Amino acid sequence: MEKLELNKTIYGATKAYDSLDEEFNEFILKTYTIDDLFDAYNYLFYDIIKEGKKHSHFNIIQESIRYAGEPINPKDNDISDLLSQIKEMEDEIFSIEDKHNYFQNGSVLRAENTDLDYYMQSGRRRQLNDGGAMKLIKRRVGKRDVPTEDFVIRVSGDCIAGILAGPPINKIDDLNINIMELNRFDERQFEEEY
Repeated sequence: MEKLELNKTIYGATKAYDSLDEEFNEFILKTYTIDDLFDAYNYLFYDIIKEGKKHSHFNIIQESIRYAGEPINPKDNDISDLLSQIKEMEDEIFSIEDKHNYFQNGSVLRAENTDLDYYMQSGRRRQLNDGGAMKLIKRRVGKRDVPTEDFVIRVSGDCIAGILAGPPINKIDDLNINIMELNRFDERQFEEEY
């Protein structure tokens, strides 16, 4: 068993009057108001450290955010409005039909030494995979009775590869694609990543 030493300090009457506070009015604790809190905060503002895990301005902010949530930044509404304006402008831009420098929209190109036909629409080449679509294209330009061989424009494979691609035409309804959708088409979406 361990011995514990206790020391006792004894004050004389004179020393006790000097050291101890003998004047008090009541034992009831004071209740503080919110105003008292902010008065104390304002009084201690420059004594509180800026950053730290405890007793810092950063800690006060973090606790307030945890309780009350993130404050609303008035610039967020402006940013949201500007982003929607950008989206509207992009939609307007992509809704304008493009043109190719050499080949007119509505013409049909065929790569040499192949049977692959491409329909030019909004400055893009769209591979024709439907015979009914070819007939409709010829009828639209008033060349229904012209043989397909005489209707198509023969170009090299390199020429075809140099034209921006559009979505393929697999059925007649594919001809009626929205211009905005066509202009936003990106053939790289079909490339596999390795």
